[in-house]
Amino acid sequence: MLHHHQQSEDGFATLIERYSVKGDTVCDPFCGSGTTGVAAVKLGRRFIGVDVDPRSIAVAAKRMHEATRTTDARW
Repeated sequence: MLHHHQQSEDGFATLIERYSVKGDTVCDPFCGSGTTGVAAVKLGRRFIGVDVDPRSIAVAAKRMHEATRTTDARW
């Protein structure tokens, strides 16, 4: 577990697929370890994430970079 409130990437992928289309921007104002962002970029969405914890931001940024290396996505 990367964050104490971390959610399932599959669960957020389902939500993102249902409520957005490729090219949309997904915003998570409490992004924590970036699960929503990882799911979003893997599905061809843009992502804006915000958090107040510098450690969480660092983890999220690392995960986003890894996700974009394995897909054609950009964030």
